[in-house]
Amino acid sequence: MSRAVSWSALGLAWLVHAALVGRFWFVTDDAYISFRYARNWASGLGLRYNVGEHVPVEGFSNFAWVALASLVDLSGADTVRVMPLLSAACGTALLLLVYRALRLRFSFDGETSLSATLALACCTPFAVWSTGGLETMSFALLLFLAVDRIVLAPGGGLARGVAGGGLLALVALSRPEGVYWAVLVLVLGFACRRGESPGSARFLRVGALTLAVVFGAFTAWRIGYFGHFLSSSSTAKLAAGVRPDRIARGLEYLAIQLLTTLSLVAIVPGCVVALRRGARGMSVAVLALAFPVWSVLVSGDFMAFGRFLVPGLAFGAIAWAHLLDRVRTRSKRASRIGALSLVVLGLLPAFDLSVVPSSARSALDFREQLGGYRSEYQYWRRQDVETRRWASRGRALAAIARPGESIALSAIGAVGYHSGLFVHDQLGLVTREVAEEPPPEDVRDRMPGHDNPVDFRWFLARGIRPTFVRANFHGAADTDELLGKVNHSLDVLAGGRLDAEYSLDVIAVEGEETEEGGRYLFVWRLLPQGADPARVRERLLRRVTEGTLETVAPL
Repeated sequence: MSRAVSWSALGLAWLVHAALVGRFWFVTDDAYISFRYARNWASGLGLRYNVGEHVPVEGFSNFAWVALASLVDLSGADTVRVMPLLSAACGTALLLLVYRALRLRFSFDGETSLSATLALACCTPFAVWSTGGLETMSFALLLFLAVDRIVLAPGGGLARGVAGGGLLALVALSRPEGVYWAVLVLVLGFACRRGESPGSARFLRVGALTLAVVFGAFTAWRIGYFGHFLSSSSTAKLAAGVRPDRIARGLEYLAIQLLTTLSLVAIVPGCVVALRRGARGMSVAVLALAFPVWSVLVSGDFMAFGRFLVPGLAFGAIAWAHLLDRVRTRSKRASRIGALSLVVLGLLPAFDLSVVPSSARSALDFREQLGGYRSEYQYWRRQDVETRRWASRGRALAAIARPGESIALSAIGAVGYHSGLFVHDQLGLVTREVAEEPPPEDVRDRMPGHDNPVDFRWFLARGIRPTFVRANFHGAADTDELLGKVNHSLDVLAGGRLDAEYSLDVIAVEGEETEEGGRYLFVWRLLPQGADPARVRERLLRRVTEGTLETVAPL
């Protein structure tokens, strides 16, 4: 296969990948948490989510990504638009690096290398998490670069050792568990280079020393700045521990992903072949299989399309190449059919199609509390739509909130980013006391990663009075329908015995419409000191009846 043909085919693979990424272009709610930290940092307010005199809380899990986002914000660019673009660029770079590694590090022929790269480009989870606004793809890229430098590339030297150690340090700073992956890469490097020249050993020692110095300095700064060794999310997961119910949920998570994207199943036989082809093949197999094992140990993830598996997919593609190459030695036709099967099976979930019946997948549903099984595609759609709604809610709140006001929230991303309110976090990411709450006895009725949620009354019981404790949009076709919804919300407020402290406020929001008609923001707002709840309620009902509600434009 000529170079021109190879690059043309690789370009075609990228176009398919780019089309998939465009199909799934979105910003997930959790990304806005990172963006708010980055905005405050770039604004000179410190690396903190909530601004104030309190000790800042490490509510993010991706320091390197937040640092990059802060630079984007400092430049004046729109972080919400730029960060997904950078993530997509990381996905493109990773595709090219996988193809390069297949050709140069493993000496596969052009057809096998292109087939495996195309299968990765068409793998739906890889495309989904090439966008989303999170660090997933940048972490995957940094990890692959570190493995290529430390494990796969020949040679050594002081400068390369420092560079390799620097990549390992970036891996360690990209995720809470990143340091574990960095150490694993070093262990694999020593295993692969055992018996090579003394320079190789020195190269690895320099890399290890660089990682230790950088990560040690970061850890010292983290403890000094945040007062803790671990982020709040890591604290919550460690508190829950490794238990049978959490492992069971993790297994359900893994099974759903494998049954949804069946091409991932072929990674296992590919790893078996790779294990027989030397130390470098062994390293690829270990890394390809380690991420599924890790996802089980941490009890899965609530987000769609196997986000926790994605950083291992580049190594899975190398495992696919080993499998296709093995089949090719016996039959070129069978190898080509296998390559086509990997592409098709990887693409099907992007169109909500599956070879495995929905009934079989629903039996393993690990999101039962959502009220019925949804495919990964359907859940991704929900994830995208909900984030857009939360962003609208945040912009509306920004239009009515005053400086220093606060809100109790569970989904703190888009609402917190757009509203700018001080957030009391019901999931504990930025309210550390919640993260330190004892875990439930059984987590299988909880969302993975959100095992210790609290109700807003948790704050009230501790003397904390958020300005807002509930904020939702409601539509109404006419005054009578709106009045009915207002009365229902007032009854709920009274039924919860909250009407002595909180009142219902209803605001018409310009430019926000639903199929039901106008869009109204219903908020439970803290009553001013000395206010009469009955009179506040009467005034609201009068404004609704007379059509004189306050109208705001979302910011």
